This record gives sequence, C-alpha cells and structure tokens, in this order.
Amino acid sequence: MNKLDSIKEIKSIILDNMDIDFTSLMHKSSNFESIIYGLIYALGYEFVSVNHSSDIITFEASIGVSTELVILFDSKNKTISGPLKEQIVQVFELVKAIETELTDAMMYPPHLRQQAVESVCNRIGVSRERFSTVLKNWSAY
Repeated sequence: MNKLDSIKEIKSIILDNMDIDFTSLMHKSSNFESIIYGLIYALGYEFVSVNHSSDIITFEASIGVSTELVILFDSKNKTISGPLKEQIVQVFELVKAIETELTDAMMYPPHLRQQAVESVCNRIGVSRERFSTVLKNWSAY
C-alpha cells in the first residue's frame, strides 16, 4: 500500500459519490484499509503501519521517531475508534470539500477564496492550520 494509490482511490470515491459521508463509505467500501491509510497521511504523518488481528485492524503512525497507535478499525462492524477517530472523519470531510466545492474556489479572487475556505473550516470544525496541513499533504499527490 502506498500514499499515492490511497489518495487516488479516495479522490475517485469522492468524485463518484459526492454526497457520501465517512460512515457510509466505511460500510460500502471493500478497501477501507487503503482509505484510512491515505487519510492518516493527509494529516501529516510520515509513516503508517497496518496490523491485522482477527476482526481488528490497527493503524500505527509516526511523525519523527515516535510511533503511536492512532486508529483501530473493526472490520466486522465497520467502525473506527482510537485517538484520531474524530480527526479522520474531519479530514475525510476536508478532502471531500477540497475535491469538490473548493476546486471552483481556486478561480475566485483571493478574498472570496479565503471566505470559501473559512466557510468549509467552520462547517467541518477545523482550524486553518489543520486545513493547511491537509491541503499540503493532499495536493502533493
């Protein structure tokens, strides 16, 4: 599994199903592992490892030398838990906005573009810093 393939897959899913939310995506997707993997990278993590144990898939990630457990995915119930649960859902909503509504906003004058970004950040409940981090990591691919 690599970042580029994961991000391409997420982009394809978003463009094919613009109204899908994260929970529905986890229930419908057969490749949830790749989706979670790509979203963790979008948060700025440099390394992600995936471990399988019966119905639970664990995702460990690191920035720098310290690796930590960030997400647990129950493949039987199609649910996530762990320290980054809320951030993963938010980053999915952010990348969905980047790929859909904010694509058009790139053609707006700077002040209108900033208003569009602020509107998205407020709706999703993320800071501009988080938005910038996700945008940087997302648009690198």
